[in-house]
Amino acid sequence: SEDYLYFDMKNQKVFMYQQADISYDDINLKANYVEMDFNKTEVYASGLEDSTGYPRGQPIFKPGDSEFRSETMRYNYETKKGLIKNVMTQDGEGTIRGRVIKKMPNNEANIRGGSYSTCPQCENRDYEFRYFKSKVIPGKRIVTGPAYLVVEDVPTPLFLPFGFFP
Repeated sequence: SEDYLYFDMKNQKVFMYQQADISYDDINLKANYVEMDFNKTEVYASGLEDSTGYPRGQPIFKPGDSEFRSETMRYNYETKKGLIKNVMTQDGEGTIRGRVIKKMPNNEANIRGGSYSTCPQCENRDYEFRYFKSKVIPGKRIVTGPAYLVVEDVPTPLFLPFGFFP
């Protein structure tokens, strides 16, 4: 970490502040706040608010070839399971967003409250399919439950009973 590093030997925890960068096996994590708990073999990461109250340095989590940008994340590096909140990631030519993502040991992800779009703009998308839950198999497909089309942030009456995106 660039700013501050604190070891809590009694509780076996490490706290890192400002531009923390951690690499373990094929995993890389960057964030402005990282807390490692060696008892639980768990890492928690989030951004920190700047002087204006705007959060900066949100976690960028790279397991293998995937990359997740999120608000907060919790990851168990022994079981390789994680819980990531308010995330955005690229999968092939598409962009996936989700409120809560549960990352599984085989790199598949279960998403609750998400959307998928091939629109090139990540922040202000012209169109997207929104769904309540889905399963992402990296590099292969995204399978969703009921989905609906949203254009310019306005829901349309186009409703799909399920979605299957290659």
